[in-house]
Amino acid sequence: MDKPKALDHELVPKHALLTKEEMEKLFSSLSISSDNLPKIRIDDAGIVGLEAKKGDIIKIMRDEPTGKHVYYRVVV
Repeated sequence: MDKPKALDHELVPKHALLTKEEMEKLFSSLSISSDNLPKIRIDDAGIVGLEAKKGDIIKIMRDEPTGKHVYYRVVV
């Protein structure tokens, strides 16, 4: 499924699907599990086209006036 053009807008943060290795590294570096992460719905417009499945981890990268910020969400 192609992502809608609206997702290319400058105000929409970039969303990326983490690989298994990236997930393991995230969990070990922060000493957490996916249960500790905020959730994102599988039908969220931001992850259209990523082919995410339930339990996957999404990395959200935002450019804000205070700098670049990264957030993580687990797909439900």
